[in-house]
Amino acid sequence: MVGYWLTIIGVLLVLEGAPWFLSPDRIRSLLAELSRLPDPVLRAMGFLAMAAGLFLVWIGRNWLPLGEGGPIAVQSPVGPRVDQGLGPKIPG
Repeated sequence: MVGYWLTIIGVLLVLEGAPWFLSPDRIRSLLAELSRLPDPVLRAMGFLAMAAGLFLVWIGRNWLPLGEGGPIAVQSPVGPRVDQGLGPKIPG
C-alpha cells in the first residue's frame, strides 16, 4: 500500500515539475496572468480541476482493467482473481 501512494506522489511530482523544467519563463508569465484573475474564476477553475480528478479516479477504480480495481476480471498466472472489494462485484 505504501508503494501505491509513493507511486501516486511520484507521478504527481513529475507532472508538476515538468512545466517548470521545460519552460520556466512561460510558467512565470502564466502565473502572473492567473494572479490578475478574480477569486470566483480561480475557485471555479479549482473546482473543475478537482471534479475532473475525482472523475478520473472513479473511472480508474471502477471501469479500467487495472488489476483489482475494475469490473473486468484479469486472469493471474498463479490462479483466479481474488475480489478484495475494490470495485463493483462481478457475478460468476
